[in-house]
Amino acid sequence: MDKYLNNVNENLLGYGGSTLGYRKRAGVNDADDPYADIVAGVGYGRIYDATPYAKAIRILGDLQRYNIVKKDVSKQTVMKLAAIIAKQDEYRSKYSSREYKKYWFDDMGKLLQAEGATESQLDAFGIVRIEEILFEQTIYPRYHGWIVRAGVGQILSNYDNNSKDPTLNLEFAYGLPVGIRGQFFENAKYAALLNNYTGHRFVNTMTYTYELSDIIGWENRWVFDYNKASDNAGKVVHTNTISSTFAYYLSNKLSFNATLSLYKVTDGIDNNGNDNWEQKLFTGLTYRLK
Repeated sequence: MDKYLNNVNENLLGYGGSTLGYRKRAGVNDADDPYADIVAGVGYGRIYDATPYAKAIRILGDLQRYNIVKKDVSKQTVMKLAAIIAKQDEYRSKYSSREYKKYWFDDMGKLLQAEGATESQLDAFGIVRIEEILFEQTIYPRYHGWIVRAGVGQILSNYDNNSKDPTLNLEFAYGLPVGIRGQFFENAKYAALLNNYTGHRFVNTMTYTYELSDIIGWENRWVFDYNKASDNAGKVVHTNTISSTFAYYLSNKLSFNATLSLYKVTDGIDNNGNDNWEQKLFTGLTYRLK
């Protein structure tokens, strides 16, 4: 949880959090001890969520295609529509998860009419188009900006009931929209156990998404995971996972996903079954009956 210290600096923040974990291994009657930790620290920077803006652009483009919106709209109108889209949780909280959509969509329609984008309130077809875009089509998250965090923590309980150590935590995140349809995101995390046998873990996740069209999305991801259990042990294990996913959506009927992934473990041990890249192809097909 982030809390910006606006009275000091608009980009300075304090944060805190906790993690709870449960593990029960196959063939064992009892579960391991629960995992719990806490962390607190400071950070600097901001990452802005531009996803509602991307959704607003998609909606307006679709309504123009069906001649519901009959003219180009201003950037201010797009921003106003994005602001309503961003309030989804507020509508859900106020009107309940069953009822909120009609109020949410109604306010979008009122805005478009007030801005002169439509001649009248949205009809049933226009509402169906908006609902399909927001809940069925692939729209990848959009983020812009960067943030760094540094904190300390404490492991309160571990699965083996032994390691209850303080931790050092560092994080860097960076988001950059690439045009209207592309998004690059970088997230790097470092954690260290601060005991007599200091352990280190560094995880870097790099993602690039691109919407080839309103119904086809492409996501590429590279995850590098470096793990050194102890400075004394000297053993380093790192893994690389590279994946590329195509998501295909056909209105109201068909959804198809295909993911090609490559996985490699480097542990300094030869001939143990993981010396080569492991290749996998996953496919999924979903058909809506109604």
